[in-house]
This record gives sequence, C-alpha cells and structure tokens, in this order.
Amino acid sequence: MSVNPKDYRVKITAMWFWYAVASAVASAISITFNKHSLRKIHAPLLSWALFAFSLPTLAAIVLINGIPDFNYKLLLSALLAAILFSIAKTITLVLMKNNKLSEFYPLVATSPLMLYVLGLIILSETVKFVSFLGLITIIMGVYLFNFEKFEKRTKDFLHPIKTLFYNPVSRLFLFGILLANFTALFEKIAVLNTNPSSPEFVLFIEYSLITIFLSGYMTHKDKYWFKEIKTNFKNLFIAGTIFSILAILVVTSFITGSIALVSAIKKLEVVFMLIIGSIFLGDKPGKKVYVATIIMILGVLLIRI
Repeated sequence: MSVNPKDYRVKITAMWFWYAVASAVASAISITFNKHSLRKIHAPLLSWALFAFSLPTLAAIVLINGIPDFNYKLLLSALLAAILFSIAKTITLVLMKNNKLSEFYPLVATSPLMLYVLGLIILSETVKFVSFLGLITIIMGVYLFNFEKFEKRTKDFLHPIKTLFYNPVSRLFLFGILLANFTALFEKIAVLNTNPSSPEFVLFIEYSLITIFLSGYMTHKDKYWFKEIKTNFKNLFIAGTIFSILAILVVTSFITGSIALVSAIKKLEVVFMLIIGSIFLGDKPGKKVYVATIIMILGVLLIRI
C-alpha cells in the first residue's frame, strides 16, 4: 500500500521538535559512549565504524518499509553530503588532535546561525521571530558552555572569536563547520525527494558512500587496520547502532522542521551529557556551566512557543 508523503509529513509536522530533542539525548549517549570507547580504539577506526555499523540498522528499516520512489536529486544530494561530511570530519579530527581546543572549539556554537542563513538562501526557510530569538539564545548558551570547559587556558571570553583574525586553525575549523552544515542541507534536500519520505534510505546511501571513502583512506594509512575490528567488534557495533538512531532522528526532524532550529535544539546534547556525567561519572561542573545550561533551555522554550 502506497503512502502519500504529504500525509506522512502532516503526521510529523508537530513532532519535529520532539524528534530534535530526542536526537540531543541520542547524541549525548553517543558522544559519552564514544569517549569511553576511544580509550581502546583509535579515532579513525571509530569514525569508520560509526558509519559502517550504522548500515545494518538502516538497511533493516529500509527493507521493512520498502524502497521509496526517488529521483536524481536524492542521489546527487546524498553524494555531495557524503563527500562534504567526509572532508569536514577529517578536518575536525586533525585539528582537535594537533591543536588546543580552547583556541577554536567554542566556535562550534556558530553552526545553527550558519544553517539559518543557508536555509534561508537555498531552501527559503523562515522562522518566527520568537524562534529566532530562541536560536540566538541557544547559540549564546552553547558558546558559554564550551568556553567554560577551557577557562583554565584563557580568561578572555571573546578569545575564540578573536583568533579568527590571526589564527588559520580557527578559520579552518570554521570552514569545517560550514562543510558539515552543507551536509545537513543536502540531507534535507535528499529526504524531500523521496516518496514517501524515507530518512533511513537517504542515510543508507550517504553512509554507504562515506564508508567506501573512509575504507580507502584507512587502507592507505594502514593495510592491516581491519584486524582491529575483530578485537573491538562489540564496542564498534554498539557505537554504530547508536549513531544510526541519532542520524534517523535528526534527518526525520529535517522533513518539516527548519534545519537551523533542529541544529540549535540538538545542541542540548551538552546538557544531557552534563546529566549523564553527573549521575554516572560523578562530574561536578562549574557554576557557569549551569548558567549556560539555563540559557540553552530558555532558548529551546522560546523555539517551542
């Protein structure tokens, strides 16, 4: 029985917000688990596994729901998303490995604003004024949250922004964020060109391509990297499965939600990471972290209004 994509979209129109919140929870779990896994697994192998071991879950859902109708725009968008995300991921990993995070990482807060501009120009997406205020509020909270994590390194609140004028590392990191944002844009274009809308099918194609790209890169670096998979199979498989759920939630939110607002709400991942850390790891964050958390939650409430 065929499903009208319009009917499907109507069902999730009011749900995109909750899908986005759920993606923040899934992201927090994913990041926390990945940090734990990195004690035994090399970062490049984990990056490969996130995509490769997402494929079984995505394939199972596609087989159950059936392959949707699609056109060339889906294939082109999925290819572009795969290429850009692979480049963005590589840039981020290299910079985070070889440089001080305090120099540039708080700039990750600019992502929702970039997506707002891209969505407005390319997709003609607009948001209510109150929602836009919520987006800006979340950006402020995320920036403060990430800055507080590196306060011991620098006391200048605007230091990460100032580095854009003289530090090529900061500019390259910002470029990586831009590429990742284009990835989200192409994912939305791809899923809107399936009938009925199928985030799982889009992600299956995209992640298959990324897996191929990363496999070539890994083989070039180390011909015997594949042996590590057997040793760490359980953790790699779990990491990939969690990541697949996260990706499905995000792209499903894109169907009827603004990519900028979805991205902003997903930044709540740091709040849920704070909760997980406090309950299970005994973390005791500083007062400014709690202030940043309140600011972010206020932003989310503004978007929800």
